[in-house]
Amino acid sequence: MRRLPFLTAALLLAPLGHAQGITAETPLRPVTRTVALTNARVVQAPGRVLESATVVVRDGLIEAVGRDVAVPYDAEVIEADTLTVYAGFVDALGHAGVPEPDDDETEVTDPGDPPRERAGIQPDRDVRTLLRTDHPSVEALRAAGFTAAHVVPRGPVLPGQGAVALLRAPLHGERDAAVLLTGPASLYARFEDASGVYPNTPMGVVAVLRDLFTEAGRRRGAQARYAEAGGAPRPAFDPVLDALAPSLDGERPLYFAAESPTEAFRALRLGDELRVPVVLAGPPWSAPLVEALQARGGPVLAPLALPDTLAADTSAAAVPYPAATPGGDVFITSRRTRSYADLEAEGGALRAQRAAALGRYEANAATLAAAGVPFAFMTLEAEPTDLQPNLRRMLAAGLSEDDALAALTTTPARLLGLDRQLGTVEPGKLANLVVTAGSYFDEEGAVRLVLVEGVVHEVGEDDLPEGADPDAVVDATGTWRFTASTPGGEQRGTFTLEGTGSALRGTITTDETRPLSSVTLDGNVLTVRFTQPGMGEIRITGVIEGDAFTGSALVAGTESVSVTATRQPD
Repeated sequence: MRRLPFLTAALLLAPLGHAQGITAETPLRPVTRTVALTNARVVQAPGRVLESATVVVRDGLIEAVGRDVAVPYDAEVIEADTLTVYAGFVDALGHAGVPEPDDDETEVTDPGDPPRERAGIQPDRDVRTLLRTDHPSVEALRAAGFTAAHVVPRGPVLPGQGAVALLRAPLHGERDAAVLLTGPASLYARFEDASGVYPNTPMGVVAVLRDLFTEAGRRRGAQARYAEAGGAPRPAFDPVLDALAPSLDGERPLYFAAESPTEAFRALRLGDELRVPVVLAGPPWSAPLVEALQARGGPVLAPLALPDTLAADTSAAAVPYPAATPGGDVFITSRRTRSYADLEAEGGALRAQRAAALGRYEANAATLAAAGVPFAFMTLEAEPTDLQPNLRRMLAAGLSEDDALAALTTTPARLLGLDRQLGTVEPGKLANLVVTAGSYFDEEGAVRLVLVEGVVHEVGEDDLPEGADPDAVVDATGTWRFTASTPGGEQRGTFTLEGTGSALRGTITTDETRPLSSVTLDGNVLTVRFTQPGMGEIRITGVIEGDAFTGSALVAGTESVSVTATRQPD
């Protein structure tokens, strides 16, 4: 009998529901709602810095900011003389707190005319009914410095309506809705098609959207005629078409995810044709769009997700670069290999082409900034633990810290209509703050505290596994045999690591062998990630002591399970 895939039992036995109301796990209200961060370096906004300043927070709002601010008698004082304070980051688009939907296994008798839910046509679905404040992604995104997020449903074509939420749990006496800052703020669309049913091509998606918005416009006209003239037929209630009306009226932008410049041009053209305001979410390479975006003057969402570096890519790292002169062309027009003798040159050319693509993705935000195109960062398709490293890769590719900070704070706040509440460290705004050791953008910068509406969340060292030593020097290479203790019993396998320093890579073997998507070693703390089909990403983190590894594994949307491993002899 075939063994269950790694951690399948943990996934199946994880709690599926979201407990409502007050429980023993509900966070208590703090003893005082007044906090004073003293002697801190305060970055009020991009380009505006106060040294040795104090920030006073009271009842969820920023009360005072300055060098000569008095500390209230009832304040919890946090000495921040070695720390930097930023406005809390705002995710312009993502899925924080929205669980992965169950696979739709509904049998469709007519794939050309499926039920609308199966086809991904759900513009009436409201993300506020899906949001789980206790979902692990909320805490993970907050640990990266984000305090508010524009969240949208998951799914193909038209998944539903988005809203903006604070990234904290409700306190005692609060309902879940207390974390919501807005009602429906957007309509979310994407070119991902419905699997196995119509629309199952990009052109099919365009045709469906064109038809839906055209019909919604006709329905709006029929409703107006019914309201103004006696004797006109009464339009029947239609949740799908009625949900599109605010976008047709320009009140609810259509956030359109685009994974390539071609998809982006299609989205912009469709928006112009339907007279619907479109905000582009992507693509990861925007250079071909610059002139069109400059002409429009509107913002675009830049992905914080980046592909793995070549050093972390097992298949790419195994292929040498071609011997080319500086500036020489390593790309070939013909991909035919005439014999085994051509394989190395062809592999090298492909690796060089991938390196060039990586360079374009890493420089995407800098390209937008240089062109004067306003942009905000989104976490769509990004792992929270990768956000800070990816930002550093973008800075190395030419993005300035001020432009990066604006894309994390002031620009998304303005785009979402929340600039009076979020985006800067000023009196009267929500007490959403990020407190870091050093600069957030430096290699050694680390998040220590995050305040969300004045509620203090400790981050950083307390999240490290027991026995972590960032100054330790260990060797992680070799084959490790692991055991994961899941609710369904022990699951076993091996992972093999090779390389050095930041260039570690490897594979993991459970029911089959697959590459690790990333490997990081920070002191004696090893973290490996891989994707299990049907389950999403699995992250294993723990401490190496000699030939022993002790840690835990986290499957997206579930609790962690303990993992131990032993390095095998050569």
